[in-house]
Amino acid sequence: PGLFVISAPYSGGRVRAEPLRRLTDRMRGSFGWILLDTAAGLGDAFWSAAAAADRALVVVTPDPVTVRDGRIVADSLFDAGLDRVRLVINRVAAQNPIRDLDECIDTVGAQLIGVVPESAALAAAAAAGQPLA
Repeated sequence: PGLFVISAPYSGGRVRAEPLRRLTDRMRGSFGWILLDTAAGLGDAFWSAAAAADRALVVVTPDPVTVRDGRIVADSLFDAGLDRVRLVINRVAAQNPIRDLDECIDTVGAQLIGVVPESAALAAAAAAGQPLA
């Protein structure tokens, strides 16, 4: 089985929990992983994806506002009954001290599974709408 991705941003109308759950349930036999990428915030798309998920990744950048919001998201997921909530810290500068990363982990309150370094080449490719070489 492969990978199926439904990603943010989404502008095709309201995302409802029950149809999304039925869709992901039907697809489970055909795909090893189904990733539902929601936009930032706790709107309908987030809650619908949470209802269909059996695990969650909270992605933050190592800045105070994003980390605080990551805590709100992680707590909301835990409160919704998801017990497998994991953390990815994105866009980490090479000079970022490890204590800052520890603070991110402690603040969000989810188990760290990955750190993605900052990449000037990736940022330029994304800004130009081009794939990374």
